[in-house]
Amino acid sequence: RGMSMLFNTICQNFGNTFTSKVICNLFTEEIEKETTIKNSAKEILRNRNRLTPIYLAGVLPTLSGNELIQYIREIIVSISLEEYGWVNSQLPMIQNSIHLIITLSSKKKDLLTLLTRDLVVHPSPHVRSVVLHIFLIVIDILSLQDLEKKILPSLITLSSDVDELVRFSSIK
Repeated sequence: RGMSMLFNTICQNFGNTFTSKVICNLFTEEIEKETTIKNSAKEILRNRNRLTPIYLAGVLPTLSGNELIQYIREIIVSISLEEYGWVNSQLPMIQNSIHLIITLSSKKKDLLTLLTRDLVVHPSPHVRSVVLHIFLIVIDILSLQDLEKKILPSLITLSSDVDELVRFSSIK
């Protein structure tokens, strides 16, 4: 949390251009590294788990566009489908990042829209199941109004999903 807040302050002070051209490039270069002879899979996983929450909660919310929402969508899908070196074991890291974003950022509404509209109807049942796991984290910090208007309709949709695993997960 502290590092996210520090980077958030730095990015706000230095502005959108510096953040998008310098800081974002440095973070994405490290986060998106692939396994090589010099970089072991374990080292890359450790770096991703350390840097991604700072990038998501500290850097991306300071940008004016939808970079945060697009990047979270890509990561959730990649973790769900285990693509591009992302694995399901990184789900808690994303859950914690989303928790931080909702508590620290003004982009809560956009993030909830992504989770409740976009990803609830994603073609992959793995993605829809991961969204349910994310709901477990955000339920505790959302207002009753957000729960009633956004999360509950999504849970109802997922409870009647065609995939048995998604239906079962939504009931838990």
